[in-house]
Amino acid sequence: MKLRNLYILFAAMFFVTSCELTDLDKQFDPNSPTPENIDVDFLYNAIQLSFVEMFVTTSDLTMPITRMMPMTGGNQYDNAWGPQSYSGLWSDAYQGVLVNVETILPAAEERGLVKYMGAAKVIKAYTLMTLVDMFGDVPYSEALQGTTVPSPARDAQADIYAEALTLLDEAIAHFQDASNGTAPSIDMYSFSGDGFAQGVRIANTLKMRYYLQTRLVNTNAASAFNSILTGGEYIGAGEDFAFYAGTVRANPNSRHPYYNEHYENGNGRYLSNPYMWEFRGEANPLGFDDPRIRYYFNRQDFDYLNTGTWNQFTFDFVNFSDYTIINRPTHYPAAQPYGFATTGGDVADGAGYYGRDHGNGDGIPPDGQIRTNFGVYPAGGQVDDGDPADPSTFSHNKRNGTTGGLGQGVAPIFMQSFVTFMRAEAALTMGTGEDARALLEQAMTESIDYVQDYAASLGETTSATDVVATDTYVGSVLGEYDAAADPLNIVAREWWKAAWGNGFDMYNMYRRTGYPADLQPTRDQPSGGTFPRSVFYPSNYVNLNQNADQKASIGTPVFWDTNSSFPE
Repeated sequence: MKLRNLYILFAAMFFVTSCELTDLDKQFDPNSPTPENIDVDFLYNAIQLSFVEMFVTTSDLTMPITRMMPMTGGNQYDNAWGPQSYSGLWSDAYQGVLVNVETILPAAEERGLVKYMGAAKVIKAYTLMTLVDMFGDVPYSEALQGTTVPSPARDAQADIYAEALTLLDEAIAHFQDASNGTAPSIDMYSFSGDGFAQGVRIANTLKMRYYLQTRLVNTNAASAFNSILTGGEYIGAGEDFAFYAGTVRANPNSRHPYYNEHYENGNGRYLSNPYMWEFRGEANPLGFDDPRIRYYFNRQDFDYLNTGTWNQFTFDFVNFSDYTIINRPTHYPAAQPYGFATTGGDVADGAGYYGRDHGNGDGIPPDGQIRTNFGVYPAGGQVDDGDPADPSTFSHNKRNGTTGGLGQGVAPIFMQSFVTFMRAEAALTMGTGEDARALLEQAMTESIDYVQDYAASLGETTSATDVVATDTYVGSVLGEYDAAADPLNIVAREWWKAAWGNGFDMYNMYRRTGYPADLQPTRDQPSGGTFPRSVFYPSNYVNLNQNADQKASIGTPVFWDTNSSFPE
């Protein structure tokens, strides 16, 4: 699930240009670089790539918690992920991002490259907040010093969060500094857009995210959030904070990792039945699908009458005498899917949307050409143009690594629609004075338009006649909002649906608000065990740091999580 191949390319370029065998008269130790001999562009490229790797890894670890992906590692939270699961995230954050940022900052400062400093500090701030949001207390003040402090102690998480806020303020000052306008040679996150005004807006947006995140413990959060809101300098149209993958198939493979999974390397992971179900007409009181469903999810097969592919070994929850779904867990509420993304009683109700339920850690049957795959968004794959009435239209025979959007997917770190959803949540919880309902309408429209426009830019459009108009869908949700006992649940649910590809912010929102409500329980038992209010410390940290000890429980909240009405 890495984008490491891009890093290898940059590393190879650096090696060829900087370490020629004929250059033997070295005046410095390459293992102990000083600011004047650092290649800041190479190092900044490495930081940018490690940053997106950290984001994708964090998202992959958190999407199953909120059912955006299925939890398949175990049937309870306690056994689904062990300490070893988080070692890659820890390495990406510390070795890939933080160590390199600490190296580049003095080099950029010495050369007056203030824009590099601004971008590096935004990335550092996001990384520090990620570590706190996932683990709680982590090493910081004694960390990043190499062998000087081999076993750094942990810092208080609130202090690290405060440091992140300071870094964002410093980044804004760097972006606004007119002393040197030199931009990084490769700017993967568009900090340099609009004369670095976009960098300012990204940093301000992350400050707003900081204040929303800390609103339960920060009495100043509402006024600080409002101050940025009034200034208007935050992410807007066409200014998404995102990473866009390439289309190169090999040497190096620059495509989205989800594309590599489902369109090149085999069958790929299962998608989530309860998440896919939320996009189906069954979950909509008015009975029509979400307009994004054919862009998010790509069905491979609907030919359940072909018993050579669909049989009791493939689906042990299907009675193949009449194709009814059997063995439904008795603790599942009626409005929860099972087996397929359907609450119906037979296979046809699933309409080809087949993934896994929450907490299904069974072995893998021969279902690789049947399970639903990632679609064109965010993976850069194929739009779903299949028709259940004509099984030949499904695409299980078209996966050869050269179809769809060719892997030109997106890592949605913080999109324009996320900002609008964030403002809607703040209006309901922080008294900002904005109209939450109007913001919800705007955010849904922004999300749907972006997804469909992105797909069209890759040449992926659908001829399906069941794709409803955006206004029709948005109007139905606004009707739910008007009738809801707590409108915040509707805002949270729609942000959750818009955030496909970003599980991290949804994990934070779920802890912060307790919404969206009524998510699917674990398959084998009503309780999923101890819900991870934080996660285990990584094994590579606990095993190698003499001052490290493992936390007693994943039920220990992070400092900003004082939500007393948490649903799990």
